[in-house]
Formats: sequence, C-alpha cells, structure tokens
Amino acid sequence: MRDSASSSDRQKPTVVVFGSVNADTSLFVDALPSPGESVHAKRIHRDSGGKGANQACAAAYAGASTAMLACIGDDAGGQQSRTALKNAGVDISGVLVVDAPTGSATITVDLHEAENTIVVDAGANALLSIDRVPMIDAAAVILQLEIPLEAVVAATRTASGTVILNAAPAAELSPELLSLVDVLVVNETELDVVARPFIREGTVLDKATGVEGPHTVIVTLGGSGALIVHDGRHVRIPAPSVVPVDTTGAGDCFVGTLAAHMVAGLTVEKAVTEAVAAASRSTLFYGARGYLT
Repeated sequence: MRDSASSSDRQKPTVVVFGSVNADTSLFVDALPSPGESVHAKRIHRDSGGKGANQACAAAYAGASTAMLACIGDDAGGQQSRTALKNAGVDISGVLVVDAPTGSATITVDLHEAENTIVVDAGANALLSIDRVPMIDAAAVILQLEIPLEAVVAATRTASGTVILNAAPAAELSPELLSLVDVLVVNETELDVVARPFIREGTVLDKATGVEGPHTVIVTLGGSGALIVHDGRHVRIPAPSVVPVDTTGAGDCFVGTLAAHMVAGLTVEKAVTEAVAAASRSTLFYGARGYLT
C-alpha cells in the first residue's frame, strides 16, 4: 500500500480529485414517482455538483490542500462550476474547458423521506483522460466512476499517493483496477455489484471481506454509519442521530472528508469517524454542498 501519512504529507496534506463536474438540477417532491407516474415538484434547486467536484469541495472544507482535475464545457454550467470550486478553496488550474457541454445531473428528492434518485448525463466528463489532464503528485488521489473507466485505470497507474476509489455509479471492476486501489469506498448497493465476481451471497461484511485487491474496503451505511474492513479486521462506525432533509451528496462529503483526514495522518478508523460525522451533518442542508454556505 502507498504510504498516505509520511512526514511531508502531514506538514502539507494534499488531495487531488480526478473526476466529474456536473450542473445539478434538484426537484423536490412529496414522493418519488413510480414508473409511468408524473408528479409535481414542490421546489427546484440548481447548483454545481458532480461526484468529483463534490468530493473536492468536501476535502478542501475539511482542511486539505485540494486540486481538481476535470473537463467542463464552455457554458453557463461550466463557468458556475469553476466559480463554485474556486470559492470552496479548490485549485482549478487542472479543470479543462473542452468542446462538449458540461455534465449534468437531474435529482429527484423526496421531501419527507430525504431519499433521492439521480440521472446523470456525462457531457464533458466523457472526455476526461490522462492525455488531456495529466495526473499530478498528491498524498491522496480520489476517483469515481462518472468518468470513463479507462481514465480511472490510467489515473490509478500514474498516481503517486494513496488511491481512493469511490465505485459510484456501481460497476464491476477488473482485478487490475482493484489491485491498484488502496481504499475502496462503496455503499451497500455498489458493494453488491463490485463484490459479484468474488461472492454473490452473504452479509455486507461477507461481501466487503470478499473483495480482492484493495487494502481497505469501506462500506457507507447511511444512517447506520460505516463498515471498515482493514488489515484483516473489521469495525463499524456509528453515525450521529440526525433528521435529514436531503441526502444528496452525503456520500461525496464522506469521501472528501475521509481523504482529507487520512492525509493529515489520522488512522483509517479515526478518519472514517470524522467522515461519517461530516456526511451526517451534510444531510441537514438542501443540495449536494449546502453545508458549505
């Protein structure tokens, strides 16, 4: 495993996020529509998003020196995204403007249950590659799956620090990619997909233990906290009790906060504890980054 806590990293924690940037449109409804059903939105919220950008903002908010490597379009969504990242304290010198519209996400949020459904259009994210936006040295590199899988693999090969992969949206991953990942972060649904080649039945712990390759597997469990499988042992981290209004972006807040605390020298268990607390707090605000305001 790459050392994420060298003395130099502790003096200047650095996180690089190689990933997606989206323009989000959130529609808040009384209940999520069933197939074939139309419902009225009670309110609408437009903001900057994308799993990569959300994670970069969370890492910067948690105190890490953070840079974003991404592709956006030359449009209003792209400009708004650049401004939002910069205002959050993220280095945007690696955010490239390309000939494609900025990625977008349409999010439907249940006002009563705070659950959501999300549909993503990759847009400019589909053009992200190591050739366009080269990887830079960092104590930790965060990746997700809203960008081309080949770009993710290439980034893990060239990354100098701890590789943290948030396998979302869910996809089966090659043994090569998993062998290059230090920390795998998934929710329960994503775990089912990633673990499928290794184990098809069993508990969350069985599946997390069964995934081969990453040194650490972390499963986020929503209001129940998180499960860590690390160094041949496992531990559950409980979540504080909150009454959420919008869970959009909570997983991204978790990943960014986790990386920031890992490069600051915290143990995995302590970093996950901080990440769970931050993700829980983020659900008290509307939008993926409402906690930043």
